[in-house]
Amino acid sequence: MRQDCNSFSALITGYIDGELKPREYEEVKAHLETCPHCMERYEEENDVKRLIHERVPLVKAPIYLQRRIRRQLLRNGETPGFWNLLNLIFEYRPVAASLAVAVIACLVVLPAAQLLFQPFDANLATSDQVYERAELKGEIICLDCEFLSRDVKGLVHNKFGHRPGLKAEDETVWTFLHTENHQELFRKPELLRRQAVVSGTLFTNSHYIQIESYRLL
Repeated sequence: MRQDCNSFSALITGYIDGELKPREYEEVKAHLETCPHCMERYEEENDVKRLIHERVPLVKAPIYLQRRIRRQLLRNGETPGFWNLLNLIFEYRPVAASLAVAVIACLVVLPAAQLLFQPFDANLATSDQVYERAELKGEIICLDCEFLSRDVKGLVHNKFGHRPGLKAEDETVWTFLHTENHQELFRKPELLRRQAVVSGTLFTNSHYIQIESYRLL
């Protein structure tokens, strides 16, 4: 790795997202053409973002949330790097730093990401958010174990724990929204592979469940 790789490495995310100034864009492009190390990182990051967009539908954030995010970013003046954000997203735990909450919601790479940190308000629902109260029967699984580890080259399982969801009887897969209730689903790996009946609010466009209750079978 060359000595100037560190400065270019910090610009790779902006290069992928089209957020660089023209001069910076050309400099990164030229560097990638001559640096195998940075090109490998660019390809890995690009593949991960592509996979996220392919596997998970996007949910449009409400206007009030977009404005709050912009104000928060302006106050803090900086944002964490892509790989740190990716780790926070897959960790699915409450994040103490308000900046991290704002940036994760801003990315909108996971549907209803804002719902991870605040209760759902039906009055704020948009046409993109279809939800219903229902009950599902199926198997509790770790989404990382089930999908990411086998599909993404070089991407390993989240080291902080499992990312739980439900594989329903009809083979659909649902992600558990992280709330204050039922923390054991996120902390006890022995619950994985157990059959269960889960009741709550289903976000049918994005296949998320806000759990109200569940029982093991």
